[in-house]
Amino acid sequence: MRLRGIENLLYDVVDRPQFVHRLMDHITTGLVAYHRQREAAGAYDAEASLGLHQPYDEIPASLRHKLEGGWVYCHAQSAASLSPAMYAEFVHPYNERIAALFRRVYYHGCENLNKKAGIIAQLPGLRHFHVSPWTDPEEVIPQLAGRTVVLEVHCHPTNVLFLYDPAEIRQEIRWRIARSQGAVFDLKLCDIQTIEGAENKLSLWSTIAQEESGRQ
Repeated sequence: MRLRGIENLLYDVVDRPQFVHRLMDHITTGLVAYHRQREAAGAYDAEASLGLHQPYDEIPASLRHKLEGGWVYCHAQSAASLSPAMYAEFVHPYNERIAALFRRVYYHGCENLNKKAGIIAQLPGLRHFHVSPWTDPEEVIPQLAGRTVVLEVHCHPTNVLFLYDPAEIRQEIRWRIARSQGAVFDLKLCDIQTIEGAENKLSLWSTIAQEESGRQ
């Protein structure tokens, strides 16, 4: 996207598909080489590098400084405008090549992934899947069937910060828990830019989230 611009790429996937594949292959080959070089130089730490290690994941000592012991962040938010079929063709195979280097994959997508989750589920090592406020957990869960994946279920930060009172916070959290249908998930609120002077708002959200989670 940075090399071509998103408007050009939206034409390229139709008019010049092989060019897009060449570009994606070039960038992916470079990223794979970069990670391998870091590993060879002893500069990779599975617990610290990339900032993605999850506290519940125990890393074998023998893999502490190996890519195959750590987590990788995969995403494709610039491809939000692509159809699922185009995503499967132009993005997923290249994410697979990067994911294959690592032991675990965290997939992040602030966009609506309702129609792409089944494709993303094929990533090797997928363990943590970001469910944005625009993605419906109930639509995603069947597409992840058979995979051991923790959902990262997000509440809408703008609503929490500017619109909600405690009752509305509780209502949204209950809705998201219900839509998660008993799947393993964590509730998250992020992308915080301001709390508009309401010093207790974030602690209030955390308290309500813990109370509602404790009911399950």
